[in-house]
Amino acid sequence: MGERHQHRRDLADPPTAKLVYGGDWRHANGGGMYWYQRSSSTSLAPGATLTYAFTGSGLDILGPNNGSARLGVRVDGDLVATGLPTKASTNFQQAFALRGLPWGRHTLTLEVTSGTLVVDAVGVLATPPARPPSTAAVAQALAAARRVTRGPDVTDQDWALFQRTIAVAARAVHDPAGYRLDGEGAGQLVSRLQSPSPTPDPAPALG
Repeated sequence: MGERHQHRRDLADPPTAKLVYGGDWRHANGGGMYWYQRSSSTSLAPGATLTYAFTGSGLDILGPNNGSARLGVRVDGDLVATGLPTKASTNFQQAFALRGLPWGRHTLTLEVTSGTLVVDAVGVLATPPARPPSTAAVAQALAAARRVTRGPDVTDQDWALFQRTIAVAARAVHDPAGYRLDGEGAGQLVSRLQSPSPTPDPAPALG
């Protein structure tokens, strides 16, 4: 079983924690040349978490993955999304990308809700765009989201999450330069405004 709350540290003096793991993970060292710092971490069960503090507007998880993992995302303690998919990837490729956060200092926690996540490295989108993109698509999605009425199958958590997403998108539309919105971030905000219901986990494959 993975070690609970294992910390990966940087090379500062004194070293500071970078990636903080909770739940069940397997941590491997001494890997080949195609592993960043020759180490990796693999989730072993649903509920495994990864927490990371950074300055920027987004984050990438890199490592060889089969695309089975679904992730819940919290930023600065607030739930941002549930059931987000990952994608199949190889070494140094992006398995998961989170975009559309207001540029600044954030603490992000990913929870593996199903499948398996392999983490080789984390990349941060730390450079704001020179010029913000058009917010027309976000504004259109925002207007549609504001017209959505709550259905009987929508939980309190999902409805609260949807309302928080509306508030964040409104901030991005109102002041895209101050928000430091980029094109990928705008696209992810549009996706998160589509529905107050979580993305369902895929049905298990039959062998």
